[in-house]
Parts: sequence; structure tokens; C-alpha cells
Amino acid sequence: MLNPIQAGGSGAPPPEAGTSVHIARLGDTVESLLERFGLTDESSRRAFLDANPRLAGGGLVPPGFVIRIPATAQPGIDNSAISTASIETTWTKGFGRAIAGQNVYNEEVRAAVRRWPDADPLILKSILAQETGFDRRVFAANPYGYAGIAQLGLAEAREAGLRTGASRNRRGSNPPAYDRTRDERFDPAKAIPAAAVVLRNKELALQSGVTLRSGLKLPGYELYGQPGGDERWRFAAAAYNGGQGTILRAMRHAYGDSPPAAVRWADLVKSPTGDVRQSPLWLAIAEAGMNPRVKFAEISQYAENVVARARQP
Repeated sequence: MLNPIQAGGSGAPPPEAGTSVHIARLGDTVESLLERFGLTDESSRRAFLDANPRLAGGGLVPPGFVIRIPATAQPGIDNSAISTASIETTWTKGFGRAIAGQNVYNEEVRAAVRRWPDADPLILKSILAQETGFDRRVFAANPYGYAGIAQLGLAEAREAGLRTGASRNRRGSNPPAYDRTRDERFDPAKAIPAAAVVLRNKELALQSGVTLRSGLKLPGYELYGQPGGDERWRFAAAAYNGGQGTILRAMRHAYGDSPPAAVRWADLVKSPTGDVRQSPLWLAIAEAGMNPRVKFAEISQYAENVVARARQP
């Protein structure tokens, strides 16, 4: 996974022992969160505000904000529709990835959906397959230092509430270092819900767009429209792999300043001239400072394979 532009999250430190993490949704307020998690007495409310000092003023909470929930909370999210059957899979096609462990981490996937009820558990499972084939031990030898079953980077892992111990990215000629004892990216029970947080943050960035360091605003779904059906997950999966900034650049190349009749992944990977080097995604990858001869096939296949694997009978 490569993330040239980070967006979303509160930037808060990892949660203390005895707390869990929730990601704010559109329309959440401090008051609605207190009620949802059963923090109605004075001591629970105080514990919540101590864990989230930036929310002391009350009112609306920005979507994607990482919220610490004290252990006394009683979550009020109804996940009854997320049955075991809806998560259990019998995939026979791996699309180039190992799938033997496809049901090993079903409970962790359920926990992830509790943190983000709008998530599609099969898409999340398919992303884990695409990243590591459900291998919790994987780490990257490249400079970016991705690690664990969901291949999270250090910054995004911390933003999603994980502790990473003494792990660090490459420094000069020294390769990345991994603290396997304390780095929670190697713990699927924590890394898989965190992956859902990261995916959600990327969706939020695709929704509202991002502003580059140059000051250029890259618009998102707010201008172009929301992709329907599994197109949504193709865009989200592509952002998980190639970074939301890359996908937003590609959308700008594809659509300019005019909303299309429909937002489609094919619009980003195909070229009107038939030359893939003129496709919006190829141009966006080059602009983001990556090698399109490598990343174009990786990102485009990633998006398609994640959905195809998730939707097989």
C-alpha cells in the first residue's frame, strides 16, 4: 500500500489501555456519541472528555475523527444484520492471492464492522487477501515500512489508534525496523479494525477532496457525484493501495471541473486514444511521483480483484 497524501483522522495518540476506538460519522455530535455509547452519568461523561479533550466544547464532530471510548461504554450500534453467514465465505478463486485463511479472522472482521457499520465485510476481507493472503506476519522491505495482515504504514496505523512500539521507517541507508513485540499492526485483532478505519478515512478524502501542498484543490465526490454499487469499493480499494491523492488526481484528469453522468472506475483506467499512457490513472500516478509502468497495473488490478474476489459465489 502506498499513500502519498494522508487525510482524515484526528491525529490523536494511540488509545490508552481500557479504551476502544470509534470513527465519527457524518452528523455525529458529542451528545449523540455519549448517548450511543451509554456514557450518560457524570463520571462516564468526564472519562469520555478526558480521553477526547478536543471534544470538550461539544457540538458536531468532524467525520473521520478518531474518538476514544472509555471501557465503561456500552456501544449502542446495532450490528444484528451482520450475521456470521454474511461474513463466512467459500471463495474458490484467489485472483492471484492465497485465500486458504479466508475465514480465520471473521471475528476480527466483525469487530471492524462494529467500528465502521457502513463497511462491507467481504470487501474488507478481500483487501486483506490482496495485501497479504491473510498472513499476519508480513512486513515490507521497502522504505515505506508497511506491516501486518493489513499492510498499514506507521502514520496511518497511529492515526487509526494503533501502537507501533519502536518500529520505524527507513532512515538513510538503514532499512525499516519492526518492533514485533509491541507493534499492534502484527495483531490482527487490532490491525483489522484499524484497516477499516484507514479505508473509511480514504473514503472521506475521496468524498470531500484534498488540497495539495501546492495549494491545488483536488475535488472529490462532492463535485463529481457518488459512485454507485461496487464502483464505490473499486475507488476505495484503489485509494487503499495507491493513496487517495492519486485517485483524486485521476478523477480530475478524467472529469475536469464537470460532473459526469456517472462516476466509473473504467473512466480512470481507459484512455480515449487507446494509449494507456494517456489514461487518467497513468497520468495521476506519474504526477504523484510514482512509476506508472509498475503502479498502473498494480492499482487498476487491485481495484478489480478486490471486488471480484469479494463477489464470487
